[in-house]
Amino acid sequence: AENNARSQLGIDGHSWSVDFSANRFVSNADLCYTFDRSSLVSHAFSRLRSFTYAVMNSHRFDVLHLYFGNTMLRLGWRAPFLGKLELKLWKRLGKKLFMTYQGCDARLRTDRAKAMVTACKPECCSVSWCNASADKKKMRAISYASQYIDKSFCLNPDLLQFVPDAEFLPYCNLSNELLEHHSETSNNKIPIIVHSPTDRKIKGTNYVLEAS
Repeated sequence: AENNARSQLGIDGHSWSVDFSANRFVSNADLCYTFDRSSLVSHAFSRLRSFTYAVMNSHRFDVLHLYFGNTMLRLGWRAPFLGKLELKLWKRLGKKLFMTYQGCDARLRTDRAKAMVTACKPECCSVSWCNASADKKKMRAISYASQYIDKSFCLNPDLLQFVPDAEFLPYCNLSNELLEHHSETSNNKIPIIVHSPTDRKIKGTNYVLEAS
């Protein structure tokens, strides 16, 4: 999408996407690497491969856009200090850095569990590693990243309270043209909703079903 928009505007440059933990059925990156998710050795090798790829190809890019609070070593909040050292390296090499936080990479469970509506309540989320210790590491990782990241985005508005100076970037925008096309071509005046969550409890499938 970035390349198409850039071409239409007559702007030079090229965006290149690499997926180092690709699901071969859904990934649409320019370059995809897969690995054995059941093997700890494969996990370690995959992380080293992504970091090595970035170092070997650093001369080819000016901007590095990172996702889910991860650096190229993809340790995220699990090793905040290593992430800090890596981000410092990219800045030393003169790279512009962007980070997109998507959810549990920034959301603090001990804080959100108190909210009236949240996926962080025990009855909704049973992820064992998401606890007070993880929250402290997340805060440390976000603090380190803020020293080097040029711009941060959050895909969920509740994350803005945890990521200083971040901008809310919605997952998608529904265009008026699409709604008008639906109303003109469909005999069904009731909107059809497709909800395909990774976890029914965490993603609130019951609320979608109740609303329908």
